[in-house]
Amino acid sequence: MRKLLTLLFIFLLMLGLFAGYLYLTDKITAGSLKIATGEKQIEEGEKELAKGKAKLSNGERNLSQAKSGYKSIKTISYLSAVVMPFAGGVLTVASSQAIGNKISEGNQLVARGQQKIKAGQSQLSEGKKELSMGKERLKKAEKIRIVCGVGAIICAVLLIVLGFCW
Repeated sequence: MRKLLTLLFIFLLMLGLFAGYLYLTDKITAGSLKIATGEKQIEEGEKELAKGKAKLSNGERNLSQAKSGYKSIKTISYLSAVVMPFAGGVLTVASSQAIGNKISEGNQLVARGQQKIKAGQSQLSEGKKELSMGKERLKKAEKIRIVCGVGAIICAVLLIVLGFCW
């Protein structure tokens, strides 16, 4: 009776290990697909971030050029206001305010762009962390799957040997 219970226990252990092997094989396949998708998303994110940084640097360059141009226009407008006190002064104040408004809008756009770049960088670094954690978990699952497979084989061999010997 003890021998039969021992064989039954080894058989159930073998079935459990084999079921674990099959379950982990399914999960590893799904995890590999997710990791491949995550790597593609990170590559796309890096490309988009690079495009955003280039666009931001162009915007900052244009803004600095506009600011330097605005300073020179402001100097010229003061000179024209001295030469033509009434008409020139009114025109230059209106155009000066319009240019100043455009520059402040540009400052706001650059600030928003910098915030988006920072947010994108943080999302990208978070994604890289999750991807590396996923890869580590996948490696651990592969090792556990190997242990389950080897354990199932050992249990099967033990079951056959003990079945014939007893």
